[in-house]
Amino acid sequence: MPRPSRHAERLSPFDAQRVATIAGCVPRTVTAYLDGDPQASTTIGRIESAFTTIGRTDLIRSRTVITGAA
Repeated sequence: MPRPSRHAERLSPFDAQRVATIAGCVPRTVTAYLDGDPQASTTIGRIESAFTTIGRTDLIRSRTVITGAA
């Protein structure tokens, strides 16, 4: 039985699917990222880029967030 995500209330299933589609992964990978589970660096980069695309930079767990502003 899958464990419930600690971040389920912060990201709706619809948004998890959107992020997963943009990042080229499955929603459970997005949930695993939010739970702090280990991920490949390329996967982390794609998920964080997808969060930026949908405007949810608050969910990015990296220390630095790259924006388009100079």
